[in-house]
Amino acid sequence: MAVAIVILPMLASCEKVGSALFRGNYSFKTSGSITAVRDSAYIYDTTYTVNGFQIDTIVTEHSEPMTFNINHEAGQMDITEINSEDNTVVITMNVTGGGIIVYYATAEGSSISLDETVRHITLTSTSLSSDGGELDGKFISTDITINGAGEMYDNIALFNLDYAGDFWCNDRLYHITDCDIVCRAKRNE
Repeated sequence: MAVAIVILPMLASCEKVGSALFRGNYSFKTSGSITAVRDSAYIYDTTYTVNGFQIDTIVTEHSEPMTFNINHEAGQMDITEINSEDNTVVITMNVTGGGIIVYYATAEGSSISLDETVRHITLTSTSLSSDGGELDGKFISTDITINGAGEMYDNIALFNLDYAGDFWCNDRLYHITDCDIVCRAKRNE
């Protein structure tokens, strides 16, 4: 009984948290979609003069939201501890049939926060444009800013990723307004 009283507190203090909790090898899959709106600029007839120069008033109006899917990614993920004192890690994702993705992150307790990074991704449109132009199935390659956060649940890490930025499609500029992107990683045991 005396041994159990000494050992139980020692075992409780060994519970993994922060970077130690996330460290390991995983199988992952990322999927989801983004919503974007297209810019349409209109020049009003209203003009005024400033310092002898004639200036037109320009107002930017956004189109109806359109949906774009990200290409599904799956493969192997390694989370490696960089510094145990500040709980920093590097996440490397080896995409099956693709390249390597690298994120830096900080873990705290059972949560992890990804540092902002820029990636080149491919989007697939799944909507018809409001002006009747068909975009369904069109592929768009662009650079997107990504950050996000995750939680560890037993042997599964769930990451909610936030995609932000602008991209061009059919000579029109689109702005990302919303996204629903999840990465599920299951620890390989």
